[in-house]
Amino acid sequence: MNNWIYLTAVALLLSVPAMADDRRSVDEVKAAESDGFVQIKIVRGSLNVSGWDRNEIRVSGLLDEDTEEFIFDVRGKDAEISVKLPHRTQGWSDGSDLEVRVPMGSHVDVSLVSTDVRLRDITGGVDVSGVSGEVKDRKSTRLNSSHLVISYAVF
Repeated sequence: MNNWIYLTAVALLLSVPAMADDRRSVDEVKAAESDGFVQIKIVRGSLNVSGWDRNEIRVSGLLDEDTEEFIFDVRGKDAEISVKLPHRTQGWSDGSDLEVRVPMGSHVDVSLVSTDVRLRDITGGVDVSGVSGEVKDRKSTRLNSSHLVISYAVF
């Protein structure tokens, strides 16, 4: 009986590293214009984008374990946030789980694949395009046909 308990405990301890989250953490802040253009590209995962009353952009959360390159660049009024994956990924991943805070007056352009996005408090306009995922908006203004474009392909 004691051998069985010992073997079970060893098996559980050996399986813990396999269950660990291999995603890399990110938490970066950069100065930005209050009425700038923010382009976000993400494949796999979840994305929360919200406006705030600061002239800076903050990106925090976890990157997809298969991330080849994370880009967060601000030049003048233009900002780019992108999570680049290999063209072909194998296996399953939880994907990226990112929170992006932008100045409220920013215009945000989001391109997604297999990603759920939530938008909040963005007054400068929002464009969303993607394949597979859910889009939710709360408290953003100027979201009408001229400011919100949602296009999804369904297969």
